Amino acid sequence: MENVLPVSFWRSAIKSIAGWFTVMQIRDGARQINRFRFAQLSLSVVFLLSTLFNYISSLSYSFAITISGLGYCFLLQYLNDRGYEKLSRVLFSVFLNLTALLLCYVEGLTSGSYFFYFLVVIISNFIIAKEDYLELRVIFVATFLMLAITFLISPQASVLQQIDTAAGQLNLYVNAVVSFIIAGIFSYHMMKDNFLKERTLTSSQRYLDSVYNTSLDAVFIVNMSNGIVTDCNTQSLGMFGVKLKSEITGKHFNSFFHETSERSVDFLNNVMSDVSLSWKGDMSCVTHNGQSFAGYVSVVSLPHDGVVYKKINILDISDIKQAQAALTLAKEKAEQAVFARTRFVSNMSHELRTPLNGIIGAANLLMQSEGLPAQVPYFDVLKHSSEHMLNLINQVLDFSKIEAGKMDLEKTSFDLQKLVDNLYSLFKGQFEEKKLELQLTFDPQLANRSYTGDPTRLLQVLTNLVSNAHKFTKEGKVILSVMQVAQNSHAATIRFFVQDSGIGIPEEKQKNIFDSFTQVESATTRKFGGTGLGLTISSRIVELYGGKLEVDSKVDQGSCFYFTIQLGIEHNQKKYVNENVVRELKSLKGTRILLAEDNPINMMIAKAVLDKWDITLTEAVNGKDAWEKYNDEDYDILLLDLEMPEMDGFELLQKVREKNSHIPAIAFTAALFENMQAHLINRGFNDYVQKPFRPEDLHAKIAQFVR
Repeated sequence: MENVLPVSFWRSAIKSIAGWFTVMQIRDGARQINRFRFAQLSLSVVFLLSTLFNYISSLSYSFAITISGLGYCFLLQYLNDRGYEKLSRVLFSVFLNLTALLLCYVEGLTSGSYFFYFLVVIISNFIIAKEDYLELRVIFVATFLMLAITFLISPQASVLQQIDTAAGQLNLYVNAVVSFIIAGIFSYHMMKDNFLKERTLTSSQRYLDSVYNTSLDAVFIVNMSNGIVTDCNTQSLGMFGVKLKSEITGKHFNSFFHETSERSVDFLNNVMSDVSLSWKGDMSCVTHNGQSFAGYVSVVSLPHDGVVYKKINILDISDIKQAQAALTLAKEKAEQAVFARTRFVSNMSHELRTPLNGIIGAANLLMQSEGLPAQVPYFDVLKHSSEHMLNLINQVLDFSKIEAGKMDLEKTSFDLQKLVDNLYSLFKGQFEEKKLELQLTFDPQLANRSYTGDPTRLLQVLTNLVSNAHKFTKEGKVILSVMQVAQNSHAATIRFFVQDSGIGIPEEKQKNIFDSFTQVESATTRKFGGTGLGLTISSRIVELYGGKLEVDSKVDQGSCFYFTIQLGIEHNQKKYVNENVVRELKSLKGTRILLAEDNPINMMIAKAVLDKWDITLTEAVNGKDAWEKYNDEDYDILLLDLEMPEMDGFELLQKVREKNSHIPAIAFTAALFENMQAHLINRGFNDYVQKPFRPEDLHAKIAQFVR
């Protein structure tokens, strides 16, 4: 079965051939003539007809010359399409001159082939860009030289081929007519194309003039050599209070800027004298009548016709300056009002705290004294009400500090786990009373370590979030979660969650709950109480930590408040290992571990600790040794140092993973870098233990993989 070319091939071939005969093209949104292709196709037709005439007339020499001309027409179009435009134009004229010379030589001067020199001149004017005068001159000189040579060397009648008188006369007439017709066609299209280009250029110039004169900026064109304004736009007249351009042009640009702007004018003079510099900024400008106005000035270089100018744009910003002054005044008044209000609230809060402390103290003393049993409930009401009022006043005082910008975070050392445990203990009784579950999840990586920050303010945020969760949850549970996101040698990034199964918050209300004095709705305030400041204060404290308090919530499905902050790591810890905890660690008998560690002291310490837990340990002094021992036995866990001779921990684990992708691998390393856990997990490790290590940390890491 013979192969049939696909339809797409023929379509592509036809499209390619049609492209060779496409003279019109769309450029910059307008139809334009592809001048070189037009010339090439016109002469191709002439050479084709001449070739047919020469074939019929049995003029073999003429036939060879004209068919060669037909060939080089298409060859030169091919070069032009490939980007060799100038070369193809020059060769086009050279070959056409040469063709005319050869035809005159083989046919004689009586054939009139020298008329083709006239075509060379016309076509050169048509296909060569106007600005390329050198190319045009070279072709004209070469053409006239070839014409002179033609008349010097060509015979009057052909001596190489037999041409009868009738054929010679016909040839003369055809060459003359064709030459003048083609010349006329080219002249017409050349004039038409130039007219269209001129019209487009004029239209473009009118458009640019319109843009120039309708600009809201005053525009000065300044000659760099002398600083004289040579032109300006229409907007300049109104802005500077003149009627004619001549009242601006011819003057030095400095005369349009106020003397009070001396420093700016000096700088502007420097910019005006350096072609490479541009500038923008505010300056005081002066009109023809001596009135000043605020202007926004920009200066850029503008080369034109071999001369470098500077273009100065001036925008009148007097209204903007006045608005800014009014806004500044209003801001100062508002700040004074806020300061007065804040000072009043602060003074009142302090004044109220004094008697309240007395009330609370007296209530505590009364509750401790032997009073009548019937009085005890009233003492309880007195104590709890006064404490509640004190809490409200404290919130108002904190808010006033935030408003005044006077709330700062302290930087002290504290135990985060102890802080969270204390918070849990504080609320546990309240949750049990309401028959709710308070669940605490604390990341073991954060345990037994001291952090630096403001524990009081952090506790205030967590207390407020847990208190709100307790307040708005009728049944179910509240989860307080603390987890490590990332860690480096200086700080730990920690995320806190407080999730409840309470009433939830409508989506359209969630963006407003962190605003001052805002609750979900007034009914919430009446039912649950509160000032609406708790979340505002908490949000501001979290912002002082560099985080953001956020919420995810659905009505009747509960809410989750969360934030992420950084706490500094306290390195000067007094107690690194808790002996009591270590003594209580359970045995891990039966666990088989391959430990790869090149440092003998680290190996000795690790072995001593692991032996206490009855672990079966295989020691390897480097990665290569570990790989050999791994192939000899089966292990439950790999404990691998990262930096070892022969083969490091990463290379070793890569080889292990090719055989076993499931065996737990713990990095045992002294290295510390950003996002360490994520990096190690990406390299195939399941977890890591930092050296120097706490025994309880190592035990926990191992235990989670051998349960």
